[in-house]
Amino acid sequence: MSINDVEYNDDNRIINEQTKRQHELLSNLFGDDYMSYDNNIDNHNMNSYKSSFKRIIEKHKEKIENYKSNHKDYELIFFIFDNAPAYYCEQDGKTLVHVPFNDKYFVEIIKNLNVDYVVWFTSNKNIWNSKGKYIKLPVAGIYDVINTDDKYIDYDAYELKPYKYEIK
Repeated sequence: MSINDVEYNDDNRIINEQTKRQHELLSNLFGDDYMSYDNNIDNHNMNSYKSSFKRIIEKHKEKIENYKSNHKDYELIFFIFDNAPAYYCEQDGKTLVHVPFNDKYFVEIIKNLNVDYVVWFTSNKNIWNSKGKYIKLPVAGIYDVINTDDKYIDYDAYELKPYKYEIK
């Protein structure tokens, strides 16, 4: 399953649930071409990321019993391919980088799945410091869902913003 904080339909329009109604209202006022959407960093936000994550996981969760009945002698693994960019916030004069594998919100959703393992791959969590040096972040998280503990960070979604590297 693929997770992102900005999703598009076949017509290259954003389809996040949070922006769908806004688009309908503004289209009624100004016509269909009131705004051109592009995949720039300004379209990304943590609340859309969380909403997309929950919606897509819940959609696949509905199919778990079918998976298990069709493959009775196997453990079930969910593979998440996360396309969202890196997020960060400033706290007490320090930069806190959001690591989704350690985010209490996401982990709680995962813990409530009836699966054995979750493999979570994040290909776009890229950050460079002010000197242009790449900061290596975890690329994958693997959960043994049954044995997952409760030691996770409760990030404030409104404080987190997408990382945008600007060449100076």
